[in-house]
Amino acid sequence: MNKGFFYFILPFTMFSFIGCSSNIASPSNSQTSTPSKTSIQVQNTQPTDAADPNSFILTGSSSYFCPFLFNGNNLIFPNPDENNRISIIPSPLPKDILESKSVTDFANYSADNMVLINQMIYFSNGSDNNTLSSFNISDKTYTKLNDDSVNNLIAANSELFYINKNNENKIYKYNTSTAEHSLVCSDSVGSFIINGDFIVYQNLSDNSKLYSIKTDGTNRQKLTDYTANSFIVFDGQLLFFNSSDNNNLYSLDPSTLSCKRISIMNGFQLKIIDKSIYFINGSDSNNLYSLSVDLKNSTATSKSEISEGINEYYLTTSGIFYSPSINVNNIYFKDFSSKS
Repeated sequence: MNKGFFYFILPFTMFSFIGCSSNIASPSNSQTSTPSKTSIQVQNTQPTDAADPNSFILTGSSSYFCPFLFNGNNLIFPNPDENNRISIIPSPLPKDILESKSVTDFANYSADNMVLINQMIYFSNGSDNNTLSSFNISDKTYTKLNDDSVNNLIAANSELFYINKNNENKIYKYNTSTAEHSLVCSDSVGSFIINGDFIVYQNLSDNSKLYSIKTDGTNRQKLTDYTANSFIVFDGQLLFFNSSDNNNLYSLDPSTLSCKRISIMNGFQLKIIDKSIYFINGSDSNNLYSLSVDLKNSTATSKSEISEGINEYYLTTSGIFYSPSINVNNIYFKDFSSKS
């Protein structure tokens, strides 16, 4: 994949981006500042394994990887046409494809992961080994926060969670209020989501099996002996595509840690927004499908949404952003109200 293609991050629980294009810096106005607070490394002890399987609880509040921010109806995103420069396109969004000619303003920093808390953008600085950095949209100042190489950046309340590529893909967190920086999980992690007080993650140290750990680094436990390629929280249970069983759809009950096969399908990139589930159907040329799941009766039905091969896609409240397999360096947009 062309390195210009987007890999950046935002949890589905969107934060309010205050201000319009006037709050995004132009290159000539950006300033660099040293951190007002020293980043404090807090090295946690070895994560505590859970003694009681019933201590794992799933709630209705989850945060997932998503590369697009919204200020009302205006889109803020790393623009692959301009080396992932943080850019803004005002509403209404262009039909079908995002292009640089639609960009009205930008911050002159490259990012492949970014989130927004209040008036601060936190991102991985692509020109500095993806180090954790911030950009204040009010006074237009840039601050390097630490030397971690950041991937899979997710914000939860005032804390940032991410995989540190400089330390064997372990999960770290950064407190934006105190500047404390600490190790959360010492396993090598492929991907993760946050649900309430828990992190659910793909443990590369154990053949990509699903694990959970609390956000404070305690109650680590294995959830299943199955390998998962993607996973979401739905109606109090964990849904995942089981790579150990031809990528079929499974559910996991958090109260018993028992797993059940829901449907036979060759699925990838399972994602959810507002209880609407989507996936890439490997049995239909990697087309994008929506998915309806009945947990009580252990059944699922699917419907084609985008009838072309998809390389990657992301869900937002406004619609679906995706890159087709035949043109992975462009970003396309499908409004939820539009038809396949």
